[in-house]
Amino acid sequence: MKAATLFAAVPLVLYAFSGGPPPRVSGAPGEGLCTQCHAGTANSGPGNVQVVFPDGLTYTPGARQQWTVRVTDSTARRYGFQLTVRLASNAQAGELSATDGSTQVIRDAGLQFIEHTQAGAPNTFTFAWTPPASDVGPVRVYVAGNAANGDERNTGDRIYSANYTLAPAAAPQLPTIAAQNGVVNGASFQPGIAAGGWMTVFGTNLAPATRVWRGDEIVEGKLPTQLDGVSVTVNNKPAAVYFISPTQLNVQAPGDDALGPVEVKVTTPQGTSSAVTAQMQRSAPGFFMFDPQGRKYVAAVHADGTFLGPADLFPGATTRPAAPGQTILLFGAGFGPTNPAVPPGQVVPQAAPLAEQVQIRFGNVPATVTFSGLAAQAAGLYQFNVLVPDVPDGDVPIVAEIGGVRTQDNAFVTVKR
Repeated sequence: MKAATLFAAVPLVLYAFSGGPPPRVSGAPGEGLCTQCHAGTANSGPGNVQVVFPDGLTYTPGARQQWTVRVTDSTARRYGFQLTVRLASNAQAGELSATDGSTQVIRDAGLQFIEHTQAGAPNTFTFAWTPPASDVGPVRVYVAGNAANGDERNTGDRIYSANYTLAPAAAPQLPTIAAQNGVVNGASFQPGIAAGGWMTVFGTNLAPATRVWRGDEIVEGKLPTQLDGVSVTVNNKPAAVYFISPTQLNVQAPGDDALGPVEVKVTTPQGTSSAVTAQMQRSAPGFFMFDPQGRKYVAAVHADGTFLGPADLFPGATTRPAAPGQTILLFGAGFGPTNPAVPPGQVVPQAAPLAEQVQIRFGNVPATVTFSGLAAQAAGLYQFNVLVPDVPDGDVPIVAEIGGVRTQDNAFVTVKR
């Protein structure tokens, strides 16, 4: 009678595992499977057990993930599972945690196992795993699933197992500003920037794409401060962003009364760069340059809009030299305040003359400047209407000076009578 009572209790003891099995039956190295309690051969049925990893087979140190275990078997009526995560040494990897009442975490000798709390008809179980805070190399996930027939006996159930290897995700490619001349005047490419002046940032991983701002990104005259998640701060203030590419950004420095060293940072969807120091000046004048021939010639046009330069400077475009007595238009950045003042970061509604007088010389010959200031319907673009003085034919060096600061050397205008 006692024996009969004992044997009658065995199915009930086994069925008690419907509330979760004991530890170490997930199939990890040196450990068993649920076949220890549910008779049968593992992975011999028509189903399987799978872990769904929304982030793929990778992990980012310290970044929590949500996983789902799915047990599949068309003949089963009840389902359960156990899962563990291990380092290469077979020690515990990260932290498992339940996200609802369908799972629970049990522990044994420093190891964690997550499993069902009550086996039932749902065949999916969702929970979370938080990786170690640092890169620990590949980690291994071991899972065992039970597809049970629900007859409260340990026969006729099917046990499935699987394992996966998760590799640390590649480190994000953070933007990096070049250490030498990484932040320069956007016109001259020389060191020194000014509030409201165009500046250029050189480096690597500065943007995921190459483009300029679109018209619809200028809202009520306000310039965009980010394109495709790329932004720049100067002295912790946002700059207007005109052009982005992986190696170069063109931005307008924000308004700032600071003078001297300021920090410049670039932020992309991958993260934020280390700061690079630039020198903020009241004025940092520079002429924009045409790219051909090593940026030798200033970006200038005739009064009718024709490009100024030697013939054939641009393939397929007309360029012609200047002649003494003609009025030409030059363009630059960083020439400083205007009167009336125009805040950076917006389209200039109407032309605004410079607050200080600018001097422009062709070689050593002064030129008459009929207008100097911000161009209308542009942003941070200085325009100079200049009467070409009587200078010899050829490539003539040109320089502008304002507040004791000169534009770059080796900038030329082609003159021909």
